[in-house]
Amino acid sequence: PAGGLALEAHWTALDQTITFDVNGGKATTQPADIIQVTDSTVDLSAVTAPTWFGHKFLGWKDATDTTYSGTITMPAGGLTLIADWQDLIADGVWLIDANSFSIGQEELQAAIANDTLEQVILDSSQAQAWNDETTESLAPLQVANIDEVKVNPVIGDNLVTIVHKDPTTASSVSFNTFDANEATVSELSTTITMTVIATKDTTTDLPSTGGNQLEMISVGAIGAGVGVMLFFARRKRKSEDA
Repeated sequence: PAGGLALEAHWTALDQTITFDVNGGKATTQPADIIQVTDSTVDLSAVTAPTWFGHKFLGWKDATDTTYSGTITMPAGGLTLIADWQDLIADGVWLIDANSFSIGQEELQAAIANDTLEQVILDSSQAQAWNDETTESLAPLQVANIDEVKVNPVIGDNLVTIVHKDPTTASSVSFNTFDANEATVSELSTTITMTVIATKDTTTDLPSTGGNQLEMISVGAIGAGVGVMLFFARRKRKSEDA
């Protein structure tokens, strides 16, 4: 046009995306992506925190370890936020303890028959797990090698491992994993000794620790006795012949 023309740019803000990386946490607790226009306000406090067994969620950070919380401005190009965790087991915040104990052979066999051995072990060992910062008790507890203890108990010492497992996982799933998309967590466990005492005047079907050595000593002693008897018998015959 005559006299020229001034044109002013007109801009439309584009949608940007904030994605969340639970960084080992439970996959089902990963927050949904946030899609908003550039420079809009995003309230991170409204985002439900992810969870991870044995860990405490500390907040969100990016790949450069810059932390984000509260309200932020949606950046051009979007953003990936990574969950930051404290390992409560590795840091000694979650603790577990149990005492070694003795059990009679008949009581052991009855507990196996009644399928109550795991509870008997937990009660007899006074097993407990707790959060050392809050004093909160941690449950449930289980005997990790209960099947082995049921099938192969021996008279004498038996090692028993007690663990605190994730209560949200099925009993058939390993207590220290979530699923294929999640990292393995530290193990909260303790190993104690269950000493099985043979019942007097009762024949036992259970093997005993050190039993083979005792049998060998007994057989050796009998063999030595027979040898001595034969030696003196031969000397007596020689004396009579002379």
